[in-house]
Amino acid sequence: MSLFDTLRGFARRRRAATSACDAPDLLEQFKALMATRQRQPTPVSGGLSSRVGFACFGAGANHLVIDCLLAHTLQLRGAICQLLICDLPELPGCDERLSEVENNHRCAGCISPKRPFLEASVLDWVKLTDFLEDPASTLAMASEAVAACPDDNLTHFTYDGWKVGEWLGSSVASFLRSDSHGMRSEVIEARRRYLTSGIVALIAARRWLDTWRPDILIVISGRHIFWRAAREVAEARGIKVVCREMFNEAFDCHIYAVNSSCEDPALPKAWAKARQTPLTASQERLVDEYLKGLPAYARQVDSDPVLEIRTSAIQGELGLARGRRMIALFTNVTWDLFVAERDFAFDGQMQWLAATLAFIRGHPDIDLVVRAHPAEIVPKFRTRGRIVRQIAEEFSPLPRNVRVIGPESTISSDVLRAMASLNLVYCASVGLEAVIAGQPVLICGNPYYARKGFTIDVESPAHYGRLLQEHAAGRTPQASPESEQLARRFLYLFRFRYGIRMGLTTDLVAATALKIQSFDQLQPGLSLPLDTACDGILHRDEILLPT
Repeated sequence: MSLFDTLRGFARRRRAATSACDAPDLLEQFKALMATRQRQPTPVSGGLSSRVGFACFGAGANHLVIDCLLAHTLQLRGAICQLLICDLPELPGCDERLSEVENNHRCAGCISPKRPFLEASVLDWVKLTDFLEDPASTLAMASEAVAACPDDNLTHFTYDGWKVGEWLGSSVASFLRSDSHGMRSEVIEARRRYLTSGIVALIAARRWLDTWRPDILIVISGRHIFWRAAREVAEARGIKVVCREMFNEAFDCHIYAVNSSCEDPALPKAWAKARQTPLTASQERLVDEYLKGLPAYARQVDSDPVLEIRTSAIQGELGLARGRRMIALFTNVTWDLFVAERDFAFDGQMQWLAATLAFIRGHPDIDLVVRAHPAEIVPKFRTRGRIVRQIAEEFSPLPRNVRVIGPESTISSDVLRAMASLNLVYCASVGLEAVIAGQPVLICGNPYYARKGFTIDVESPAHYGRLLQEHAAGRTPQASPESEQLARRFLYLFRFRYGIRMGLTTDLVAATALKIQSFDQLQPGLSLPLDTACDGILHRDEILLPT
């Protein structure tokens, strides 16, 4: 399991956390915590206090609790906070819904289950409909505008100058649990849903931001249509935007990105310094232990299967002849937040696969092994888009020198990567691991670790073709000699400083419980993680734990 694999669950777990059976326990815990709050002095006014807006929209109860705790923590440090909550269940698309749910055209409950949390929080909060002159007519207007848009123009749709159509990818992919590219009927229908909701969210976000006039806006992730709309408006108005998410599959481990999405944090200052600074012996050990602890399997089943790590056995199973060159291609889960909207040279993984297969058809002396991501069959991810099926539907018949490994295979991806004469990666962190291991790899999408100075990044289809032809001619592209060390330094920065274990809740997403028992635990000076996060939100352009 790669570093990328450990990150993939951010937005997906948020949906699971909204289960009604989890809310009562968390609500009682939250009420008990708030009961320990003593009346706080009024923050200093006169322009000295930062105004912080939380665009909560329809986030689940556990994320709402985090927003409330952060708001109180910031107010204890002199800020003034307000929360914006969605209360319009009629919106056709919501980032808390899945296509597989029977009634997925309306939010069940919507704001009702969250009101007790909001009332217990004693925070200032407002509703989305407070900023719509007539919610019904606004929704009707948005629906009519989207209905008039041709299918092939949906991703280019603009509303009042805002490129809302460009913001659809993550929401559509998450809703469908499948690829958001292409012109399949379900993709078109989902685009129309989220485009309609995005217009309404945009209108409300503009009016709220113009009314509240925050200095800082906090959103979840920064990629899904509601939070993206608020983020785009805020950035256009010169408002600092902080995106937050859960990290490493642990709900209590947070990441914070300033003016960029959490999945692609802009850390130019920290990386400029880190790339020039050798890791200490203890930091090197942390990186080694982390890499050693990564399982080479991502099914996340109850018991780990025995992986096939014998090269000869893998060759026999796949029918690979010794002495023939083999290229290994590693795909992503198609709807993963770290691959949705992470395109660069290609318009999605399928276009990348098409270009790769075109090359392989012309080079029968080279084998291609396509490794489907094992996480496709993890039940809790509810993945509908399966790469093996997509390949069969779009590219059959495959040439004889192509092998496709399904997600259920126990073949070790680590060993497969080591066997390859060249590795091809779209956005998976297996690419970062390959660089650290000194193995040749082309990065074909735009993952969080690309274009940092230690990867070979594909810039265009033509560039990709040239790199593959060079490999066929025996001139395999190689990263610079210092790439391995630079990749290790980046991994340390990303894994051990970007992720902040807050100490606020347990790590379980579907049954979140509070760890803190007293409101005073939010006070300044008592928690390095809280102080780091709040100082970063209020004063910094990068939010990282100190070295």
